[in-house]
Amino acid sequence: MYIGTVTQFVSIIIIWVGICTSWWGCGDLIKGCSSDGYKNIRYVLFAGAGCVSIAFLLGILRFFLLKPVIDYLRLVIQFAGGILMLSGLIVYYSLESDQISGFITTMGSSGFIFVSVFGIADMIIPNHIV
Repeated sequence: MYIGTVTQFVSIIIIWVGICTSWWGCGDLIKGCSSDGYKNIRYVLFAGAGCVSIAFLLGILRFFLLKPVIDYLRLVIQFAGGILMLSGLIVYYSLESDQISGFITTMGSSGFIFVSVFGIADMIIPNHIV
């Protein structure tokens, strides 16, 4: 459980670093998304990053609130955020390539989906075995 929380935290940091790297001049994901053809992609990326951040906060709150309700809500938001991030990045890469920030953000999103899938499997499999 703690490994999943740490992995989520690292993934969120990687996602936000990947989105914000246009400030450091090592990739123009946001600047590229600001042009006319990419404005909708920027909203999808920020929505996905917001979803994964909210899912992480729900993971922290599950220690203090109703665990089953928070678990299902967190996994749904987490999975939706990862899918939003990856779909936005795939569309962005199909329109423009050679961006380091996009690669970094994709790596963070993939890590978050990886944790989501294993979290869902961890909740479903033990219930069917017992």
